[in-house]
Amino acid sequence: MSNYKTIEELIAAADGIEKTLSPQEQNVIGYHRKNLGLGAKAEDGRPITAFMLAPEILEGPNKGKVVSVPGFVPGYNNNKPMSEDQAREYWMPEINKGYWPVYDKATVGRRSMEVHTIMDADIHRPSK
Repeated sequence: MSNYKTIEELIAAADGIEKTLSPQEQNVIGYHRKNLGLGAKAEDGRPITAFMLAPEILEGPNKGKVVSVPGFVPGYNNNKPMSEDQAREYWMPEINKGYWPVYDKATVGRRSMEVHTIMDADIHRPSK
């Protein structure tokens, strides 16, 4: 539950963050929600729906920035999370189309934590 004392606080924070999402960040949440009911689990036993990674962009106008892409793709890589290199290659067509969020290295950690707050809250919601 991160830094929140109650599930209600977590959900309220997530609802506030959700109002600030870019279209690309909304794509991340949509991907996560699409995979919520699969029942896949990470090694620590927590549900795994996206396993977001932030590989560096190696060429083009965003070279040197990072892109937030799913490292978990149901049915791919034996349902195990991919490496950053695998994820960059797998998602390259969508990355090139601007589907996933791109961040400066200085902001990716903070914003990824905020987006993940929504994912954490979704696990505790009856439905969204």
